[in-house]
Amino acid sequence: MAENAASQYRVLLVDDDPFIRGLTARLLKDIGCTDLVEASGGREALAILDMPENLVDLLLCDLAMPDMDGIEIVRHLAKRNERPALAFLSGMEFGALRAAEALARAYGLRILGCLTKPAAKDALRSLLEDLSNGDPPKAQIQDIHITHDRLQRAIAAEELCLYYQPKVGLETAALDSVEALVRWNHPDHGLLGPDKFVGLAESTSLIGPMTEALVNLAFRQQAQWHARGFHTHVAVNLSPSMLSDLSLPDRFTRLASVLGLKPENIVFEITETGVAKDEAIYLEIVTRLHLKGFVLSIDDFGTGQSSLQKLEALPFAELKVDRQFVHGAYKNSAKQAILKASLGLAKALGMKTVAEGVEHREDWDLLKTLKCDVVQGFIVARPMPPADVPSWAGSWRMP
Repeated sequence: MAENAASQYRVLLVDDDPFIRGLTARLLKDIGCTDLVEASGGREALAILDMPENLVDLLLCDLAMPDMDGIEIVRHLAKRNERPALAFLSGMEFGALRAAEALARAYGLRILGCLTKPAAKDALRSLLEDLSNGDPPKAQIQDIHITHDRLQRAIAAEELCLYYQPKVGLETAALDSVEALVRWNHPDHGLLGPDKFVGLAESTSLIGPMTEALVNLAFRQQAQWHARGFHTHVAVNLSPSMLSDLSLPDRFTRLASVLGLKPENIVFEITETGVAKDEAIYLEIVTRLHLKGFVLSIDDFGTGQSSLQKLEALPFAELKVDRQFVHGAYKNSAKQAILKASLGLAKALGMKTVAEGVEHREDWDLLKTLKCDVVQGFIVARPMPPADVPSWAGSWRMP
């Protein structure tokens, strides 16, 4: 990451050891992080976050501190509307660090990882690179409030659009497929990411009509590509919470037929973390989608409550390992063990394997060693408008 990119982010460094805090601050400034705020403990850090002028992008904090430890800080962060990304800098044993990461994720925080004291400059640089691969600096983000009625109007007015992120085979580096990812062309706020509105749709009756509109868009885009001589599989996300309409498999099949598409070229990625309204109806719909010829992929594998149940009960052809077990796995033995087990299980069941969240060449090499089939992530490409996909595919080269 360029130094001027690092300077766009505000980092709050929290450590009760003045020497470690000073050393870390100097290293951060050396790699271009000039907007740095320091705190000697958790209470001081929370007070800094309460100041409206302090839009902090990254909270880098110790775990063991006398006035308020890092675990307590996590709990307080989870209650806030404005929540910075989080990373731990600690001398604690690996088990404690791993538990702290798991807790942060359970609270819905964006956790970038753990560094051991004293932090190396390269490790801090990698941390800021991970930060820059996510949301833009908070100083650039508008405070946008989305209501149910406004999102409903957006769906009806076709303001939602799709960007596509390529997936490539590890052995050949050839394009395998693209995943359709929703965006909102908001007339006042510009292009909005899914974090601004998908949660609202999931918690209301809008997830059904929104998903169906996006499936329609993805099918039509694939048909347009095919008409221009560009052929690729397209993957579309389906939340279990919207799989309650028994006529859905027939509607999707008719739409594919009208557009001249083959169901075997369409992948439905069914998220493991969603909750079905009626388990029996959910099972029927998923099974009938398979019977119609669509490819089924279990998405976010390892993050739900019944992974093995779903693998045993449903005809999935593909398994996607969630990014939290992929990103940085090359330097994390626990993630490596989970990756190896997940990929081995999928292979034993005859499933294709996909790893998402690949950003480092070291993770690419590890996944290749573990015989993963397909990778997806910023090392390959960021999501892009549909018009850019064919030209990207023609110029893509292995990193």
